[in-house]
Amino acid sequence: MGKKGSSLKTAVAALAAVVLASGCSHLVHVEELDARFAGINSSLDEHAAQLAGLAGLAAAVADLEGRVSALEDDLAALRRQFEECGCGGMALGLPVYFDFNEDAIRDVDMPVLDEFARVMQLEHGNALVTLEGFTDQAGSVAHNYDLGRRRAENVRSYLVNAGMNSDRVRAVSYGEVANRQVNPGNTGARVPQEGIENRRVTFVLEWDGRAGELGM
Repeated sequence: MGKKGSSLKTAVAALAAVVLASGCSHLVHVEELDARFAGINSSLDEHAAQLAGLAGLAAAVADLEGRVSALEDDLAALRRQFEECGCGGMALGLPVYFDFNEDAIRDVDMPVLDEFARVMQLEHGNALVTLEGFTDQAGSVAHNYDLGRRRAENVRSYLVNAGMNSDRVRAVSYGEVANRQVNPGNTGARVPQEGIENRRVTFVLEWDGRAGELGM
């Protein structure tokens, strides 16, 4: 039996004790019973809310662990690519998403960016990283180009502050360019959370030819 069941059992036992102790000469008033059951219900609701919060936290942790694992796989693939051909580059499967019409980095993305900066400094300090900023199609073309630029530059600033070499991280904007929309049907204009897959910064990693400096 869990905490909720134990709490209910204790409360019911307490009510039974009141009735038995009072005897036939003094029945418990309906108002008193209502007050006692209201307290029980409040306690049960509190326990239920606590359990729901724990479940949400566990889901968030599992999601973050999955994203970090995917990042590690992508970086391992990058290392293999450099080792095998010493040339070219790759688009990393690590988009950072943004809320509607916002350029602030979400808290949920910060641990992944921290891990990315750490691994890049450790393994690929001289790789070129280009951050591409995108938006959904709500708003004007000019506004969205500027919004995409601010998103990319904010991610760049975060990575530089996390230790990456500023000379090796670049930021560009594509705004709402149609041929780079992940889901053109979701503009986010009516329901802000829709279209979040378009509101992103993507990562392109390239080798600039200095194999010796890359430790290859």
